Amino acid sequence: MSHTVLLTGLPGAGKTRFKQEFAKLAPSVPVVELDLANESLSQLDLLESVKVWCLIDVRSKLQNAEAEQVLKRMLAKASGVILSFVDQADLMAQSYWQAWLNENLGSQVNCPRFRWFSTGLSSDWNWQAFGQKQSADAMIESLAPLSPLANYQRLAFAYDYGQGASPTNLEHLLLGLDASKENLGMQIWRVQGVVQTTEYINPVAIEGTVNRWDTFAGELINESGHLRIEGLNLDPTWLQQIMEASVL
Repeated sequence: MSHTVLLTGLPGAGKTRFKQEFAKLAPSVPVVELDLANESLSQLDLLESVKVWCLIDVRSKLQNAEAEQVLKRMLAKASGVILSFVDQADLMAQSYWQAWLNENLGSQVNCPRFRWFSTGLSSDWNWQAFGQKQSADAMIESLAPLSPLANYQRLAFAYDYGQGASPTNLEHLLLGLDASKENLGMQIWRVQGVVQTTEYINPVAIEGTVNRWDTFAGELINESGHLRIEGLNLDPTWLQQIMEASVL
């Protein structure tokens, strides 16, 4: 293949959505998402070179020092920066990220930037010229030991509403997760799922990142709900109690 793309960025930056949109534009180009457990790096073993694009969610400021350090290391290896969710970001947030990039790009001051809107990717975007190829071996070597990701955790919770599972009180759930971050030192970097709630008739999709919470209308599959929590220093027992306490 003449091109292979590696997408980096913090959890929730939009890598999966971008990959889906990019597949419409260039369906024959392989795209690999870097997950924070580094499991996806094995997909680069047989490649000679790769384009590395770092996605940044510009809707909110980044106020987590450890996540910021991880993002800086990803940025240092990127040959292009994709600013995601631009049409959902206010001017203050966009200005913050432009200033942050100017401060942290260093010797990569000429690293190209692409503003990605939720309306999709324009067919005239010259993605072939967006960022230079890099050695795949060098990328694997530099990203494999990316601290603190060796301890990155994933927890999954399931809800079988077809078998009578009770709905979740959304407010209690989000308050409990916030308290876990603020008071117990859990670094919750990603929350994703769809649940029935006491507040709404329709299912609710939950999208959480290190920066923000978002909720919107969701869809259950076979009357089953789910919730996935990812991050560092997670306490599975405590989080299980949060899930149970949120079910009324």
